[in-house]
Amino acid sequence: MSTGTFNQAINALTLIDRQGLDTEQLNTLCGGYFADLALSAKEGRLPPRDDFRQLLGLPPVEPIIEIDFGMTLDAMKAAGHYDGINDAITADHFPIEGTGKRKFRNKLFQSRRSILSHEAIALMEKENFVPATHVHGLAYAAAFPEEQCKNPIACLGTSAQVEGDRRVVSLGGHGVERYLGLQDWQRPWHGHWRLLGVQEVRV
Repeated sequence: MSTGTFNQAINALTLIDRQGLDTEQLNTLCGGYFADLALSAKEGRLPPRDDFRQLLGLPPVEPIIEIDFGMTLDAMKAAGHYDGINDAITADHFPIEGTGKRKFRNKLFQSRRSILSHEAIALMEKENFVPATHVHGLAYAAAFPEEQCKNPIACLGTSAQVEGDRRVVSLGGHGVERYLGLQDWQRPWHGHWRLLGVQEVRV
């Protein structure tokens, strides 16, 4: 095995490990899926990655979403069809700032270790992303409602003082139910959390 191939194999194993699969899920992958993917790659049959993800029911790697800043916060919340919403998520605490319609590239960031909010923001900025505000989060949840049921998502770009603590909007789920909630800015974000980052797309 060449050095390049060996390094690529290690990288592949690392990517799989980050998903936190249990033994049964790993056995499923090893039951022919890896061989099929390898053969497709060898024969040049793999479709573009975003097309492949769509086939698997996954969102694009970095989906682009248009946001209408003329919408009210209540309208944005209604578009998400949540099963529960924290009462403190109001226009007083989380106003809509911006005008017109603008497009943003979205990316879910994660860390294998627990990180604090400022560390997560620094991670995003290394890739020229900024932390999503509550507006970006609401738009993302409306476009991809199933994502917050896979892993909870935090929006670190805006915060509000609620009952004496600095809070940020979060997207969570249990089963098929989806919730719009608040989390403490100072809490550690463990490995199962996703931190939403955005990058404006200039037309």
